[in-house]
Amino acid sequence: MTAAEVSRLFPVRPFRNIGSLVGQWGTIFTVGFLAAYVDRPAAYVLAALFIGRSQYCLGVLAHDGVHGLLFPNRAWNDFAGKWLCAFPLHFQFHRYRHIHLTHHRYQGTERDPDNHQLSTKVAKGTHGEIYLFLISILTGTVYLTSAVRKTVKLASSLEGPGGGWKERYLPVAQQVLFQISLLAVVHRLGLWKYYGLVWLLPFFTVLICLNQLGAMVQHEGAPGTHEYNASRTVLVGAVERFFFPFNVNYHLEHHLYPSVPWYRLPLLHRRLTELEDYRQRGHFSHGLFNRQKGALAEIVAKYGPTQEITKRLKANAAAIA
Repeated sequence: MTAAEVSRLFPVRPFRNIGSLVGQWGTIFTVGFLAAYVDRPAAYVLAALFIGRSQYCLGVLAHDGVHGLLFPNRAWNDFAGKWLCAFPLHFQFHRYRHIHLTHHRYQGTERDPDNHQLSTKVAKGTHGEIYLFLISILTGTVYLTSAVRKTVKLASSLEGPGGGWKERYLPVAQQVLFQISLLAVVHRLGLWKYYGLVWLLPFFTVLICLNQLGAMVQHEGAPGTHEYNASRTVLVGAVERFFFPFNVNYHLEHHLYPSVPWYRLPLLHRRLTELEDYRQRGHFSHGLFNRQKGALAEIVAKYGPTQEITKRLKANAAAIA
């Protein structure tokens, strides 16, 4: 692709993102209201699937905001990224920007802050430790322990760009103000039950699982020998798209051209696959659960000890039976 062809994919369409924000928040409020109206355990469980996915979508939009792809105006872009996406999901927008752009710059290296270092766990850990580590990724234990650790060191280190008071402490103050205001409204209206069941339940189950699953399949198991196989694009169908909203499955294309908005990544993929070199060297997985060419199958194949663990668990279950 020529530079002119790629540059035509860069312009941001703000109304597309406004529609996405309205759609996801609309889904959250509508489904949450219906679940509260029915007020049955099954209703809250079903609602968690849809609300958790919408929470994940807000996280994806925050990610685009980190790259300045929500609105052409930087102030509006950061406002939407912070107050409508990041703060409701309990993370700092500006800190995330610093961490994520560092990930783009040093992906797959020791300086990559998003590196799960699964290969290190495999190399040094026992079979049981490897198995527990994989489970901790999918269930969010890694996320929770990391969040606690980062929160404890936040006030002292505040890793991020700039060293002035405004750059270091203002984002923290804004996030604290948001959370205090939210909890005050919840308390004043007596909505603790619904805040827990409609917002926190999806957050600590579906959202964390989708987030950790997505982060794992985007890079784990990729060879990383050149830019075309340092990350993975997952070619998904209609059902598996539940796990990859807003085209997050086109992660290889995102790393190659991070200034392309999420809604143009499929077009970018089609244009790139016209190139012979990209078709031959690009790292593509055929679905998430395909036993031979799926993303999870590739990860398991690379970290072989998990296969032994599965066999042992089956043997133990048979012996007990």
